[in-house]
Amino acid sequence: MGALDAYLCDAYVDCLTAVLRAYTQGQWVGALPSAYSKQLLPAGEILKSTRQHRPLWRVRMAARKVMEKDNMLSLSRLEDCFNADFRGAKVPLS
Repeated sequence: MGALDAYLCDAYVDCLTAVLRAYTQGQWVGALPSAYSKQLLPAGEILKSTRQHRPLWRVRMAARKVMEKDNMLSLSRLEDCFNADFRGAKVPLS
């Protein structure tokens, strides 16, 4: 179960990071999914001065910090996290 949790946490971090990067670079079409716009990220990771040479890395590290304290072993949690990436009838977890 630990390996599955780690895999799903990494997948969520990848999805969240990709969406937030696209949004900040103006490449995201439409509104930001509500699941991502409600996600709280630790300010310390985003404001760290040691990451100035790689500013997009800050978002990834902040998302990883969130997942360190969370897990993906609940089906309702999976629905909340991953269904935001799919539109319309293509929602895999319903």
